[in-house]
Amino acid sequence: MDEATAAPPASVPPANVPGAGVSSPKVLRLDELPMAESRTAAYAILRDAGPVLRNARGAYLIVSSEAAEFALKHPGLFSSERAFDPVGSPLPLVPIAFDPPGHGRYRRILQPFFSPRGTASWLPKVHALAGQLIDEFAGRGHVASYDLGFPDGLACPVTGVQVIHRVAGC
Repeated sequence: MDEATAAPPASVPPANVPGAGVSSPKVLRLDELPMAESRTAAYAILRDAGPVLRNARGAYLIVSSEAAEFALKHPGLFSSERAFDPVGSPLPLVPIAFDPPGHGRYRRILQPFFSPRGTASWLPKVHALAGQLIDEFAGRGHVASYDLGFPDGLACPVTGVQVIHRVAGC
């Protein structure tokens, strides 16, 4: 069966299948989920809404394991290549913004870096950076800046790139 004729799991409503020609799929507003109050309740709302949903920006949310397995086995229908366009990166996000077979090539290149031996070389830097950022915001009483400093502050030392400028407040 080719990509064009692949049938999604029966539990996935046609309105939520990309390219099914249905103009009004169920739209879910993620900002209305009670994630801060109860992640359990928020995930229950997602599961109850169906196995495949659309958010207000038109992105698909795959909630059930059956639907996720189908999507992963059919990259022609569920491509990752445009999934991260809203991020606005001038470069593709490797390997997550690639479909097979390109995804596999990049994973093979990156695998040694994320193996137990590979992580052992950079994990102390991760712990040190997390501690430093926590110390910096501990006196302020909020953690809003932690998410700004951690990804860049982690990526730079782990990959050997020098941190030249940190976002104000980080």
